[in-house]
Amino acid sequence: MVLDQRGIPFSEDNFLRYIRAGNVEMVDLYLRAGISPDATPDGESALAASANQGHKEIARALINAGAKPLGLLDGLKTGVSKKDLWEKLVSLSGVFTLSSSLVIAGVGWVQREGGSVEEIRPGDVVWFPAGLKHWHGATPTTAMTHIAIREQLNGEVVEWMEKVADEHYRR
Repeated sequence: MVLDQRGIPFSEDNFLRYIRAGNVEMVDLYLRAGISPDATPDGESALAASANQGHKEIARALINAGAKPLGLLDGLKTGVSKKDLWEKLVSLSGVFTLSSSLVIAGVGWVQREGGSVEEIRPGDVVWFPAGLKHWHGATPTTAMTHIAIREQLNGEVVEWMEKVADEHYRR
């Protein structure tokens, strides 16, 4: 193991320390050594720690390694205000693609043009590249809450299209 060769103890506490310090090389070594990208040794997830410190490169590495974006919501459990949570998400907007949605409650559906309807649940991140026609929302019987991250393209945040046909929505 790479960490053993360097005499570095394999621990979630050390992993989180390197995340907070912004040490991309050490975070990468821990991830390659098999540490969970969702590590939460002191109650704050690795992803939330990277967001709190503004370390986008580390957040991107954690997401690429499989970190569940729901880890960003750890702040709600520790008394962080909704405003602070929003700022945390916005600080990472460059980590996500042009259009991303993080499902935080309920059950919903999403469909990309030409694709089938997919179910989405809390913790799922749904993303759409620029220009891809799609829809997403609650199911006919279940509410869904999500946080949307959008970037402007040609001065527009979203281009609303036609209403989803009942045969697609009712499946």
